[in-house]
Amino acid sequence: MRNPSGTIIRAEYDVLLRLLIDARKESGVSQRELARRLKKTQPYVSKIENGQQRIDVLEFLDYVRAIGKEPAMLMLRLDMATKTPQDQI
Repeated sequence: MRNPSGTIIRAEYDVLLRLLIDARKESGVSQRELARRLKKTQPYVSKIENGQQRIDVLEFLDYVRAIGKEPAMLMLRLDMATKTPQDQI
């Protein structure tokens, strides 16, 4: 699978993006407000959420904490959402 910029991404990354977007919206935080909290621009947040800009683990921590969520809980949700039957063995 490729994102709009042509980078090959795993399907699990799409799940991560959906979790990040849903968590931000659940927190009632707009992209603009999140950008302000991160001291970034709104287009930076938009590019992360639409898969044009990948984030590393430290940026993940910043993003999740900036929306008032617990990173470990979001990572657990990601783990549960991406497990395959083979992982259960």
